[in-house]
Amino acid sequence: MLCLLGGATCAASLLLFALVAFGWLRSYWFADVFERTTEVREASGPHCLDDASVISERGVIMVAFTRRDEQRTVPRQYFTSNGVEFEAWPPTPFRLARNLYLVTDPHRVSLLHRTFAQRLGFDIRHISKTSSPPDGGVVTTTDWTLRAPHWALLLLTAVPPLLAGRMISRGARRGRRRRGLCANCGYDLRASDDRCPECGTPKPRQVAA
Repeated sequence: MLCLLGGATCAASLLLFALVAFGWLRSYWFADVFERTTEVREASGPHCLDDASVISERGVIMVAFTRRDEQRTVPRQYFTSNGVEFEAWPPTPFRLARNLYLVTDPHRVSLLHRTFAQRLGFDIRHISKTSSPPDGGVVTTTDWTLRAPHWALLLLTAVPPLLAGRMISRGARRGRRRRGLCANCGYDLRASDDRCPECGTPKPRQVAA
């Protein structure tokens, strides 16, 4: 079971490695933007707007999340050509989710390069603020932005396959020793004295007769 789980993990890691490498090369010509917006309105007044986006461009991957919570106790005012109008109250509850994918010019996305970490491609920001609109209610906005370079993600996805390859190599060497074979090349050492006559690897102290 553990072998199957380890193999599946390595396969998924290799797939991610290939995808990140492809995205790294593509990011210098095209900026890929994935965005999901979820809007929820309840009849009692709460209004929640979530916006999550992933951007790959110019060698970095940026993840941004914005949440806007609004609590209203009175109807919203709209200024029109006919004067001031009010929204229907209580509001009609609804839930709406939108997914968007687009390709744009990489240089249209502005990146901060003030600090040394930002020049390397790393950045993390968090902004949270609360305000009160003139027509009543409370609005809370939370903004998270995380940025990392593609090469850092390549290093992370390369670690599991390397560890798995090392564990497999060690297991094969131990299995050869138990069978009285050379751990390096697999030559039969039961008739040898001190070293493997094939590759010169020292013979283990105890070899099965």
